[in-house]
Amino acid sequence: MAPPISLPSLRSVDRSSTKVLVAGHISAVNTVLDVFQMDYSESVRMYRVCRRGKNGFAKIFPFLRPVYANIALLIIVVGCLVGSQAGLRGVLPNIPQSWVSWSKWTGSGTAEHVVMWQLSCFHIFILGCLFLLILQFVRNLFFVHVDEVTAIRGLGLQLNSYNALGRLCFQRFVDIRLIRSLVIHDAFFRTQVLFFLSATVENEASRLVLFEETLPRLDVLQPVLCGLRHVLFGEPEDVVTEDSFECQTATQNVLN
Repeated sequence: MAPPISLPSLRSVDRSSTKVLVAGHISAVNTVLDVFQMDYSESVRMYRVCRRGKNGFAKIFPFLRPVYANIALLIIVVGCLVGSQAGLRGVLPNIPQSWVSWSKWTGSGTAEHVVMWQLSCFHIFILGCLFLLILQFVRNLFFVHVDEVTAIRGLGLQLNSYNALGRLCFQRFVDIRLIRSLVIHDAFFRTQVLFFLSATVENEASRLVLFEETLPRLDVLQPVLCGLRHVLFGEPEDVVTEDSFECQTATQNVLN
């Protein structure tokens, strides 16, 4: 496997070379995506698909990306419930009043006081909310937030995936000499038709799916396919070969 190629940060790219292909796109998995096209030069182009943050502070503070609106609402609800229950102050150091005690009679006729470790319905609800809160936060933390595909003329494809905190989750470079085809194909999931942009790599039984985690729809994959084939193989950007889906004559048609 060829080593990945280091590219400059997208922030260092001139804004004039950055184009928004689609904003607010609903993907095949019902997530909101923003699709960008970054032109480093005539021979290097990147397509970047980002999950849109579900809160307004995600763009300013990246560490808030895992804290979606439902998590923030759950935090507020749990905080209000805990604050309204004074008995919870003694959960750790003392036994709360809501727990039940009972007396056990021994054979000598004396009563032995036994404390029963029993939670009330309120405590069970709080523990369940905290468990769901942690589970949802961890899931969103390791969820792929950004998918990037970079086409480099004469070299190949560079694939990168990042989580919500910007850490690299997946990275792979595919040499252009190993790419046998780059097309859009369809597949069925229950009653839904899904479209994938994928590449056939030599000596690999399965196809390499691009944007596998974000899964944009067909109207976004078409101009991306045209752009990748244009950079890699020098084909016209508004025409593709017969073995793949026909591209639109203009990228602007996708936005309509």
